[in-house]
Amino acid sequence: MWSANGQTERESTFKPSNSDYSLRKSPETPTVLGPESLENTYRIPYTAMSLSTTFYNTFFKRNSVFVGTVFAGAFAFGIGFDIGVTKFYDTWNKGKQWKDIRHKYVTEE
Repeated sequence: MWSANGQTERESTFKPSNSDYSLRKSPETPTVLGPESLENTYRIPYTAMSLSTTFYNTFFKRNSVFVGTVFAGAFAFGIGFDIGVTKFYDTWNKGKQWKDIRHKYVTEE
């Protein structure tokens, strides 16, 4: 049977009690699976949820934007990795490379 607000009679009469989904922390309550395990869960702040939702809607919701994001990220990572490895190599081998000892062997005329 349908009610005036569009819910069935069963949906409108089901109301869980507060004791079923208690979020109070009490040292006597053991950790078990089920509604009681909600006591020890980490709650994500609302701002983090809105930030993650915005991030999802911006980059991952549409496949074409997601693929573009993956390609742009791979390109940026490739350039950054190349610059980092080159800088590390130059620092590690300072004084041993041709660019460092060239002035000893070549005279400019």
